[in-house]
Amino acid sequence: MGAWDIATAVYVSTKDVSAQDTIPLDVAFSGDGTIMFVIGFDNDSVYRYDLGTAWDIATASYISTKDVSAQDTSPYDATFSGDGTIMFVIGRANDSVYRYDLGTAWAITSASYVSFKDVSAQDVSPSGVTFSGDGTIMFVIGNAGDSVYRYDLGTAWDIASASYVSTKSVSAQDTKLFGVTFSGDGAKMFVVGHTNDSVYRYDLPTFARWGAIHI
Repeated sequence: MGAWDIATAVYVSTKDVSAQDTIPLDVAFSGDGTIMFVIGFDNDSVYRYDLGTAWDIATASYISTKDVSAQDTSPYDATFSGDGTIMFVIGRANDSVYRYDLGTAWAITSASYVSFKDVSAQDVSPSGVTFSGDGTIMFVIGNAGDSVYRYDLGTAWDIASASYVSTKSVSAQDTKLFGVTFSGDGAKMFVVGHTNDSVYRYDLPTFARWGAIHI
C-alpha cells in the first residue's frame, strides 16, 4: 500500500470515547503516536488518552481533560506544536483560534490560555485548524465558504501575528467540512467532509508546498 494514498486505506479498529464525550469532533496525536487527543463538543473539552502501543487506538486509556469553555463553547478542533508545548483549539462560538501554552509537553492539564486569532473575516463557521511543521503557516477550514484558508505567521506559532494570505475552495468535493491536515512535507492536503462522509486528498505542486493552496 502506498503511503498517504487514502484510496488504499483498510479499516482496522475502533476506540469508543463516549464515556468522556458523546459529540467527539476531532482527533490529534503526539508525534510518536503514544498519546491521542480528542476534542468534544458536548463538554467543551479536550481529552487525553495514552496508547499502550503507538498508533494502536484500541490500546488507548483515558488520562485527563482540559475544559476550554472559558474561551469558546463550541470547540471543533485541536492541534499541537510538534514538541507538544503549545495547543491550539478552534471554536465557532467566537469564530476564533485559541492558543494555550503547556507547562509540561502534551500534559493538557498544564495548559494556560495565551491568545486568540479571530478568523471571522474569512469564515463564520470555522471547523478545523492545522499548521506547517515549523509553525509559520496556519490553515483553517470553514463551512460558510466551503474552503481552506491560509495565514502566514510573523512569529512561529504566534497566532496573534497571523495574516490572511489565500483560499482554496473544496465545495466541488464537499459542503460540510470538519477537518484539514497535511503530509509532513506539505505536498498533500487532506480534508474530511460530512456531506459525503468522506476524506479527500489534494496534491500540491512542488513549488506550492506549504504555499499557494489556491493552486
